[in-house]
Parts: sequence; structure tokens; C-alpha cells
Amino acid sequence: EQSEALGDLSIALIVSITSIYIILAWLFASYTTPLVIMAVVPFGLIGAIVGHYLLDFNLNMFSLMALLGLSGVLVNDSIILVTTIKRFVADGLDLAKAVVEGVRERLRPVILTTTTTVVGLTPILFEKSLQAQLVQPLAITFIFGMLLAPYLVLIFVPSVLGVGDSLKNKLSLLMLQTGYRKTNI
Repeated sequence: EQSEALGDLSIALIVSITSIYIILAWLFASYTTPLVIMAVVPFGLIGAIVGHYLLDFNLNMFSLMALLGLSGVLVNDSIILVTTIKRFVADGLDLAKAVVEGVRERLRPVILTTTTTVVGLTPILFEKSLQAQLVQPLAITFIFGMLLAPYLVLIFVPSVLGVGDSLKNKLSLLMLQTGYRKTNI
């Protein structure tokens, strides 16, 4: 039954990642911005794995289902940050200043989301009842994944945006130097 559930979960994961990418590509009118936003998801998984290791719990179905929820929180925070940064760029700021202003504006909401989630789920870790033991892996996934959220959203995402912008600028310069021109057919 567990292998069948894992098969269903992997299909759900593929469908959800594809759906998120398509929606974000449509929303941002970009093929690369969704990749920047979704780059936080694997690092949230690292937090969950570290949490399970530190507390000596095995990953189970509750852990994996919680990972889908954690991914949603991380992607949502990243979407709002990237939207804020793009708004500042559209208002005329260069990317570096836009990142600083965007992170400054989103710092409090990200910290509050992280704090309330971690504080709200922590009592489950210390509960000894059989019912609580069943959902403790879920709580571990969320708590340790959310502990990484401020760093991922406020440092990693802007860094990836900066690297992407730098690569785009270098590619544009290379295209100018080689005389490449777009032609409309």
C-alpha cells in the first residue's frame, strides 16, 4: 500500500510542479522567473531531511505530504518577493536597489509567517500521545523547512535573480560583440 501511495504521490508531485511552472510562466510572462521562484523547493527538502535526522525520525507519507505544503509556502513567499522586486524595477530602480527595497518590504511578513508556523507546530513535537506521534513527521517537515524559509526567500531568491540578470547582461553583450541581430520573419 505504501509503494502504491508513493507512486500516486510522485504523480501528484509532477502534476503540481508542472502546474505551478505553467501558472508562474503565464503570470510573469517569462520562462526563467518561475525557475527562480521554484528553486527554493529543493532547499526546503534539505531542511526537512535535516530535521528528521536530528530528531531521529524516518521520512514517511506524512513527511512527504507536508513537503508539498511546505513547498507551497516557500513558493508563495518567493512569488510575493519577486513581484515586489519586479515592481521596484518597473518603477525605475536598478536590480540591486530593487532587491534591497523588496527584501526590506517583505522581511516582516516572511519572519512572521515563519515564526507563527514554527511556534504553532512545536508543541506537537513534545506531545507523547499516540495520535501526536502519527503527525510528528509532518510537524518536523514544516518546522525545519520553515526555519530555512527566511534565508531561502530573502537571500537565496534575490541571489539567483542577480545571477540570472548578470548572465542575461553578459549574453546581451556577447550578442552585440558578435553582431547577432534578431530578425522578424
